[in-house]
Amino acid sequence: MLTLKASFSRMGQLVGAGSLVALLGLSMASCESSTSQVPNDMGGVGAISVTSVSPAVAGMAGGTAVAIYGSGFVQGATVAFGNKPATEVTVLSSTKLQAVVPASDGTVGSVPVTVRNADGSFAVASGLFGYVRVVLDFDAERISVGTHPVAVIAEDTNGDSGPEIITANDGSQDVSVLAWNVGYKNGVSYSTPVGPNALAVADFNGNKILDIAVTCNNASSQDLAILSGNGGGGFMAPVTFAIGRNPTAVIARDLDGDGKHDVIVAPRTGDSVFVLRNISVTPGFAFTSMATYPLKAGSSPSGLLFEDLTGDVYPELVTANYSDGSISTFLGGSGGVFSGPKHTVAGAQVLSLAAGDLNGDQKKDVAALNFATKTVTLLKGKSDGTFDAGETIATEKDPRVVAIADIDGDGKLDLVVANGGADSVGIYLGNGSGGFDAAQYVSTGATPYGMVVKDVNLDGKPDIVTANYNSSDVSILRNKTQR
Repeated sequence: MLTLKASFSRMGQLVGAGSLVALLGLSMASCESSTSQVPNDMGGVGAISVTSVSPAVAGMAGGTAVAIYGSGFVQGATVAFGNKPATEVTVLSSTKLQAVVPASDGTVGSVPVTVRNADGSFAVASGLFGYVRVVLDFDAERISVGTHPVAVIAEDTNGDSGPEIITANDGSQDVSVLAWNVGYKNGVSYSTPVGPNALAVADFNGNKILDIAVTCNNASSQDLAILSGNGGGGFMAPVTFAIGRNPTAVIARDLDGDGKHDVIVAPRTGDSVFVLRNISVTPGFAFTSMATYPLKAGSSPSGLLFEDLTGDVYPELVTANYSDGSISTFLGGSGGVFSGPKHTVAGAQVLSLAAGDLNGDQKKDVAALNFATKTVTLLKGKSDGTFDAGETIATEKDPRVVAIADIDGDGKLDLVVANGGADSVGIYLGNGSGGFDAAQYVSTGATPYGMVVKDVNLDGKPDIVTANYNSSDVSILRNKTQR
């Protein structure tokens, strides 16, 4: 079941000039015709209020029927969206009415909603409704996994072309694998060391069968575990390695070109990034220290990004630094060697990173999710590992993960945020020039801690999967959006 709501926090979107003039005129006319009525807290007069609009978004062409909730509604009430009247209004009760949204006057974003009674009483609500270029549409399904999942990935581990959904379950200390070819039903769990919290998939031992790398929180001598694929879609008991306490992220890439996937991890308590060289010989697993890259003291890295930000084919390694509110960029070079880092201020308690060209300048930008301030900071890339400050976008409560993808299929990248404290995913449609529409929200299970954006039903549209900590399930949000 899709639930949409909207958040319009940026003042530049609140009221267009035409809407403001119209509303001021309406306010003056109403006050002149109802001098006996007391001003209310809704920018009007009389005992009337508007508290919510559902759904809170409509396309530019209008035509959407919305419910408006509040108090003091009287038969014969009229409704305006911005400076345009609703095409139909039905008063259902003193606390609810229904209105059909008119076409936008060209405004994208929030417009005020005005409800006016025949006696001159009226209320004006800002920030409750807005126009979007495309109304998003998702089918939602929830499927149980292990207890308290904190991370999720989607990768084809059995060679059938469809991605399996894999979760790291902190509460039950295991990994759940949901197979694509059975519709993600009847998932299988595989035990891990204490506190699995991040995942990566690769063939680590060269047998042409994919394995799962798991980082484990507070596991001491079992910080990294490899679950070996058995060739039939299943996995064997973990082989463990000691890398440092509290690893929070893991990446698998062949860094030195030897055909073997190496491992990059970021322990929260180490203020360093560890690169482990893969020296496995089939069928075993073996890693040795390749390099240690120090961060500033007190950085506490919480996330990793591996992306070519300079355009030289060598990916950069970027850390999200939770404690000092920054990102650190190590420039990639041949042989898997990194230099730097270059530090960039982001926001308080950076948890997650994503990269993409958000403003159309052919340079990759970075979106940094800031847990403490409930924001995403957009950092405009300069193709040298440094960034100019960009827009800061508000999220809902306890944001956990940010991703970048073209959700609506217009060729322009959008932002996707999993909001752990709001049981939702917020989607901000990009305009290709660095600007974003107000968020459209899709409901998830309880407390989404992990998220991956992936086409799970192979229809060419990116879907969204969240790992829901408190409901111990995943939400599979299948993208049905039509342009």
